[in-house]
Amino acid sequence: MLGWTSPLYAHSSIAYHGAMRTRGGLFIAGALVCALAACGGDTKIQECEVDADCDDGVACTTDTCAAGSCSRSADDTQCDDGVFCNGTETCAAFAGCVVSQVPACDDGVACTADSCDEANQQCVNTPADSLCDDGLWCNGSETCNATSGCESGTAPSCDDGLTCTTDSCNEDTDACDNAAGTEVCDGMDNDCDGDTDEGVLSPCGTCDTTCDQAGSAGVDLMTDTVTGVEYDMVEGGISIETVVRPNFLWLPNTAESTFSKWDPTTSTELARYRVGLAAGECPGTCCWTDGCNMPSRVAVDGRGDAYIASRGFSMQGTVTKVAADIADCVDRDGSMAIETSTSSTPMSYDADECVLWTSPVGAINAVLRAIAVDRGDLDRPEGYVWVGGYNTQLMYQVNPDTGATLNQVDVAPLRPYGAIAVGDIMWVSGLSDNGIAYFDTTEATPTATFVPFPAFRGCSQSYGITADAQGRIWLSGWGCQDALGYDPATNEWTRVTGFGANAGRGITADTQGRIWMPYGGDGQSSLAWWNASDFTAGGTLSGAQVNLVTMPAGATGPSAIGEDADGYIWLGHHVSSTLVRIDPGATGSLATVSGANRVYTYSDFTGSVRRVSVGTGYYSTSVSASCATPTVGNLTWDGTADTGASISFYLKVGGTEVLLGSTADTSPIDVASVLSTAGVTPEQTMRLGAVLTQGSASTPPVLREIALQWFCP
Repeated sequence: MLGWTSPLYAHSSIAYHGAMRTRGGLFIAGALVCALAACGGDTKIQECEVDADCDDGVACTTDTCAAGSCSRSADDTQCDDGVFCNGTETCAAFAGCVVSQVPACDDGVACTADSCDEANQQCVNTPADSLCDDGLWCNGSETCNATSGCESGTAPSCDDGLTCTTDSCNEDTDACDNAAGTEVCDGMDNDCDGDTDEGVLSPCGTCDTTCDQAGSAGVDLMTDTVTGVEYDMVEGGISIETVVRPNFLWLPNTAESTFSKWDPTTSTELARYRVGLAAGECPGTCCWTDGCNMPSRVAVDGRGDAYIASRGFSMQGTVTKVAADIADCVDRDGSMAIETSTSSTPMSYDADECVLWTSPVGAINAVLRAIAVDRGDLDRPEGYVWVGGYNTQLMYQVNPDTGATLNQVDVAPLRPYGAIAVGDIMWVSGLSDNGIAYFDTTEATPTATFVPFPAFRGCSQSYGITADAQGRIWLSGWGCQDALGYDPATNEWTRVTGFGANAGRGITADTQGRIWMPYGGDGQSSLAWWNASDFTAGGTLSGAQVNLVTMPAGATGPSAIGEDADGYIWLGHHVSSTLVRIDPGATGSLATVSGANRVYTYSDFTGSVRRVSVGTGYYSTSVSASCATPTVGNLTWDGTADTGASISFYLKVGGTEVLLGSTADTSPIDVASVLSTAGVTPEQTMRLGAVLTQGSASTPPVLREIALQWFCP
């Protein structure tokens, strides 16, 4: 509490006193007071008598009178309102309660919320981050520091750790964008899908855009051009077909110039076709009459289509092709339906739309006595037809699509009587020529080689011809009353005897390694068989090694012998019209079927021998470069072939088919080097192919992948 005594202020003769009341003529509290001199003397001023005289009108002061003088003391407690935040109240003289020392809570930091905390009687400065937010997400969240004010935030890390994304901050979505890139060929995964360079590699599987390739792998091999193969799911590649389709017997009815298709599973004649020339039909005539077609020798190609040679004594000989599958027949009259025979009744000449063509081959009276289908090539994997002119001593190559003659080979001194293909080699038998001949069907100008019969035989005749799975040639001996076997690999012969009658005409090899040959000439029919594996170089098979079976009585003039796809042996006759089905199994049962009209043939009328001797399946695909003169690269492949089997790879350039290599070689194969050695220049359009050959192997080869690379600038 402050205290004071009211002073007497003197100035000249007038004094001013701060009291507010008057007493005894004096102005108190601000009134003029007589100075001592003015009042006439030395009179002592009496200021107050009681405390009330000292009341200054200020509530917070304590006014007291002591010894005639007023004293006043300020009492701050009278002013305190008990509230901290509105400041400290004090008592001021003459003014009363006044506020002082209001708490200064403004800390000078713009982002703090400044307030006074009454409960705790202190200032509170609360940081408010929202006051620092600049509205941008990508530069981080700004914060308020209570001391230093707004501080910048930490920008979000948009790096996802993946090299295949473009990382950025998106202000529109307040989020990171991690956009996958576009795949480019650089050995990296640019689009984050876990794969590298997908969709941007060249067909060669590299980043070299000048490289292209042809070929396929796995089941995709079946989408290219294939013949005689099937997909092996276990091996993951293509292999030679194990199921033979179609399964037909193609038998000539020589006495009426017709050709029949039989179903061996039901012993039913499915269709009958007129063949040869209409002028040479000669119904009821058999089997060597001049001026008559006299259809005889039969061959079946890789598609199952059949060819029959009408010999044409003293007339034009012809070859007729018949489609095995109605899908391959031709709607020549535009009727939107295939008109063809469906029974033993043939349609008229040129009316049956499954008779694809009849074409003249050779000169008049060439007498076509041999026919076979070769391995074919990448253009015609079903094989080319070869027909032998007995009187011209020529083998004619025939286009399987048109019947036109493409080439001819002189096989003199041999007169063609039968033929069979073994791989690329065509073997030709004669009648009384004391030997056989062969030539390579893949050569542009084939040259025949004559192989004489062994001296130990002492006889010059042969008739039918066949081949076993090991590539050995077997001949029926006819008047020599024997059969002959020839092994080209060793140039050795073997002889089979014990028939006691004319041996042949026909002869065939089955898929179980047996050789079958009828005998009996034009009389009672009998049948012999032996194991091809009993071949004895320079020796003779006879006795227990040769099995003899007598055919049903009345079956006379045995000629045609062949195996169907189910393993049954069929024997046709040209004197009687009897067909006999032989079960080669344990029962050895015989079944007789009628309906044929003098079957005079001794060739591969089921196609089974060709499937064994040629034993091939084909794969091919087109090579179409983007430039006129591509640079060829490597041939790569994956496949397996057991001993005796093989896969050969070819490239056909123009009219030349070049052997690139085989499974005996190692992948990759330098194709440029092979073509250079062969003197062949790559062209814009070529054809890549593979030939699968089972040969003597017990299991067929498997091709899993093949690819040829080339480069165009």
